[in-house]
Amino acid sequence: VSTDTRPPSVSRGTLPRRASASFPSPRVRPVSMGKLAYQHLPPDQTTPDGPGAHPFWHPERALFRYLVLLVACLFSIGSYFAYDSIGVVQQELMDDFGITEEQFALLYTIYSLPNIVLPFFGGYMLDRIGIPIGTLISCTLVAVGSMIVAVSAFDAHFWLMLVGRFLFGMGAEVSYVAQNAICCLWFKNRELALSMGLVVSAGRLGSFFTFNANAFIVNHYGDYRAALWLGAVLASTAFVGAVLYFFMHKLAARVSPALLQSPVDPGSISMRDVRYFPLVYWVVVFIVMVFYSTIFPFQSTATSYIQKKYLMPNDKAAFIVSLLPLSALFLSPIFGFIVDRVALRGVFVSIGLLALIPGFGLLMFSSWPQPYVSMILIGLVFSCVPAALWPSLPILIPEENIGLAFGILSGVINAGLSLFYWIQGRISSPVYEILLYVMLVLAGFVCSVWWNMMDYAKGGQVNRLQPTVHTIQEVQETDS
Repeated sequence: VSTDTRPPSVSRGTLPRRASASFPSPRVRPVSMGKLAYQHLPPDQTTPDGPGAHPFWHPERALFRYLVLLVACLFSIGSYFAYDSIGVVQQELMDDFGITEEQFALLYTIYSLPNIVLPFFGGYMLDRIGIPIGTLISCTLVAVGSMIVAVSAFDAHFWLMLVGRFLFGMGAEVSYVAQNAICCLWFKNRELALSMGLVVSAGRLGSFFTFNANAFIVNHYGDYRAALWLGAVLASTAFVGAVLYFFMHKLAARVSPALLQSPVDPGSISMRDVRYFPLVYWVVVFIVMVFYSTIFPFQSTATSYIQKKYLMPNDKAAFIVSLLPLSALFLSPIFGFIVDRVALRGVFVSIGLLALIPGFGLLMFSSWPQPYVSMILIGLVFSCVPAALWPSLPILIPEENIGLAFGILSGVINAGLSLFYWIQGRISSPVYEILLYVMLVLAGFVCSVWWNMMDYAKGGQVNRLQPTVHTIQEVQETDS
């Protein structure tokens, strides 16, 4: 009995080894929604998006691919809203619960703490059991955790709010790993940077909405609990997105079985594969950790800082801070489109990190201009750097370990966030706090220059428009 799963139109002699094709190739498409692998199409006119190839709703058409992306964006819109909602109502929550700023910082630390190790196993889980089941599990935790946070505010149970943030964090970070895996699966060799930019924009939309909606609720209705409940309701959209993605997976499996076939044996995927990840991958992991350990802690306290320094009301300060995610909301897809067309991923990262220094400097040392300029500049960087960083990872790592690699990255990010949120709570002066951010940015910039130098010495794959992507077997053969 033949075990050859290739389409009849592809001859045995013309099917190259998996993942040996150059990037990008118009004849390469994802073939597994749970495992990352790719199948080569015959050179004829009936490609997935060709005239008359399939009806518009078919899983192999571009419309279905972008519907998958739209559903994946639901994972982050509501969860980002819920994540940032406590920062907008910080003062009201502290007064009601009777807690200090250091205790308030625990609400962010407890979110990040389990995700130091959990995304590592979550990414491995996605590689083994598939993205659809993994997203259902993680997004259920997002919905339940955010509900617990909202309930805890009724009787000011701080311990219960900590439990809710813990569960919320367990689910949210794994769902973000799943988002990145979905982008790599459906858009690799196509519009990868653009798709990741749109996913980033979805999260920034949630952040922008929370800074303005929650401030409006508090100022006009005087009840911060309503803001927390709004966050809980919107966080439930992540679960809705996971359910939709699950059924889209089922549809693709039934209508186009070849799309889901994979030559990668799930049993062959092992956590020990991490030893084959190159040094440059770990440098990029450090850069990403430094970047997010700067941006997110700053964003969590920026409303309070601007209120005190510029003597502004809460709603106006919150609006200024919301310019950061608003900038990223519109500019992330644009930068993603540019990166898809010109590459230069490492160069964009270095330029972006360098531009953060004047953004923080203006906010720290000058009362003029108004903080609008600083927030817009930081927002530009917030758009540019992720649009260049995230698409670099599939170039650096073996394709079948994409979930594991993104999981490790997410764990390291949360380790950094846990540490720097704790440090942030211990620093009494906002000036010293921003000075810490500047030092972190400088460290990230130096590492980004090192990354570009290492990449150039090895042929400039990251900055190349058509990089070479290797499998774990090819990496092992090279090392041996």
